[in-house]
Amino acid sequence: MSKLQEIRKVLEAATEARTGPWYIGAQSPNGCINIGSKGVMVAQCLEASPAALIAHTPEYLSYLLQRVEIQESRLESLNEESMSNFRAAHERGKESKRLRKALEEAFERLCNAQPNTAGFILAAALKEGRQANETTE
Repeated sequence: MSKLQEIRKVLEAATEARTGPWYIGAQSPNGCINIGSKGVMVAQCLEASPAALIAHTPEYLSYLLQRVEIQESRLESLNEESMSNFRAAHERGKESKRLRKALEEAFERLCNAQPNTAGFILAAALKEGRQANETTE
């Protein structure tokens, strides 16, 4: 059982045992501040600060558990999206390698068949590439 499951289980048990929201009651004869719900005392504290925390604990824990569930759901969604993007990038990389190899083979065949033509094509491609770089800079 995970810690979150344990917290949910304990919170549910405490929620079943109480008959309504917990309130800070009157100070008892022993000087302690009573915390309870419709005749059921849950705790006693010597100071108001802990009493307020104890009285609101079920509400706070419910809220925090909901926030954790939302964040876990978002994280799972982001993980799935990341894996999908990784797989797509991997496939594009494989396709890029395949195309590069095909281009190199085609260029090699061209060089072997028409050495002078290949040189002119390469020179023109390099010139176009330089012009494109100058334009974007």
